[in-house]
Amino acid sequence: MKKKNLLILVCILTIALVTAACGSSEDKDQSAAGQIGSEMSDSVQNLIENGDDEPMGTINGENISKAYFKMRSELYRVCGAEKPAASAWEELKLEAAERGFAEAKGILPDEDEILEYTKQQRETAESTEESHNTVREMLQNIGMTEDYYWNVYKLKYESPVILTKGNIEKYKTANNLDKVDYKEVEAVITDKDYYESLN
Repeated sequence: MKKKNLLILVCILTIALVTAACGSSEDKDQSAAGQIGSEMSDSVQNLIENGDDEPMGTINGENISKAYFKMRSELYRVCGAEKPAASAWEELKLEAAERGFAEAKGILPDEDEILEYTKQQRETAESTEESHNTVREMLQNIGMTEDYYWNVYKLKYESPVILTKGNIEKYKTANNLDKVDYKEVEAVITDKDYYESLN
């Protein structure tokens, strides 16, 4: 996998899942993963330490903390997005719309699904030396242990979103739908200066 492809995949959402899933990583991929980890370190550490700190906005009445939004923006910045904060905000709005749709259709993943999915992803990540080394290097550079990533971070911030998207795709296939209509979300940026500082 070329570095460009790795960056695009990481941009979509995850910190380590995409590099773990490649299964045929080379030394240059480990180097790219390490670089991504280093660039993401500050925002991820800030999220771990501050979690649900003061909000920068709300989506459907739910607070979006500054720490979480900064981390999501950084994912886009690392990928070279021209407006990382704008990209992150649009993605969070989409995720809220997807969550609402999945809940209405009864396809929102439950805790058991999230645990099982995360377990499978860890097994995939650790199935080859190459993929495991790539994930390990990225997480080390971020300053996050493997156990924390898989048992805390991924369960809270990544797996629910990925599974929701997957369940919607299955719903579309089962119902022969090209697309689904999402309800409009109510999104308000309450700290515009903070938002703009990340663009």
